[in-house]
Parts: sequence; C-alpha cells; structure tokens
Amino acid sequence: FQHDEVLVDEKEYKRARTLFVHLIPSSIDEAESKQRLLPCLLKHDLILDHEIRSNVVFSLVEFFSPSLKNA
Repeated sequence: FQHDEVLVDEKEYKRARTLFVHLIPSSIDEAESKQRLLPCLLKHDLILDHEIRSNVVFSLVEFFSPSLKNA
C-alpha cells in the first residue's frame, strides 16, 4: 500500500461508517412505522426483522456495488 491509498481507504471507510450509522436507525424507524399497521404481535416482529435486514442488505449492496465493479 502507498500512503495515499491508505488515506483514501480511511476516508472511504469513514464515509461508509457514517452512512450506515444514519441508515440503520432510519431502516428501523421505517420498519416500525409499517409494523404499527398490523394487529398481530408475532407478525410485527417478523416483519420488523425482515424489513431491517432487507434494508440493510440493500444498502450494503448499493454502497459496495461501484467498488466491486472497479475491482
């Protein structure tokens, strides 16, 4: 690694981390607001878990797909 490359990676890492710190709570909020519309408690938990996972996975794919193309 050249020193400059490490710095770029560090910045990219911080940007990614900031992105996810904001993204994950908003995914949880979104899932919880959908959850309130459903009467059944078990369904609530299942949908909440599924929503959070799919939002986080989608965000990961969105974020890393450009760097995968360049690899």
